[in-house]
Amino acid sequence: MELGVAPAPQGDGCYDCYTLEENVTEQLAHRDLRNRSAEILREVAAGASYEITNHGEVVALLTPPAPDVRLRVRRATSRRPFSQIPRVRRDERTEAALDHLRGDR
Repeated sequence: MELGVAPAPQGDGCYDCYTLEENVTEQLAHRDLRNRSAEILREVAAGASYEITNHGEVVALLTPPAPDVRLRVRRATSRRPFSQIPRVRRDERTEAALDHLRGDR
């Protein structure tokens, strides 16, 4: 991102920084990412970057990978088809487990 400095300081002695409009990272609500994921991922593949927000707070950055970074692909730990993996039953309800996890924030 290219930064520049305004020609004169403001009243408090600070300079205003600005960015070129084409390099500004757009903020995107998480629901918009969900609803327009295919379109947004095409834009990211073309070089766009987004700040993903949740209730107005930036929670993630969505950017293209660096050109020299290779994504690591991990093999599945089980060679059995999913239908053969035994189900696990819990006494605790999902809602209670999520409430417990939310309390840790």
